[in-house]
Amino acid sequence: MIDNFVSTGWTSRGHWVAVREDGVSALLGPYPTGTEAQRVAADESDRLGFRGMYRGVRMI
Repeated sequence: MIDNFVSTGWTSRGHWVAVREDGVSALLGPYPTGTEAQRVAADESDRLGFRGMYRGVRMI
């Protein structure tokens, strides 16, 4: 089973994108805004073949 996923999160150092592809994990960032991280997450999701499935969450 291949468990690919894309997720976002944040710490005091910035916003991050976690990507797991074919069992290999990567952490991208930090990005200065949640909007930028969401954009990267959507691009990574498309790259992994999830075409349009990543919507993320609204940061408040």
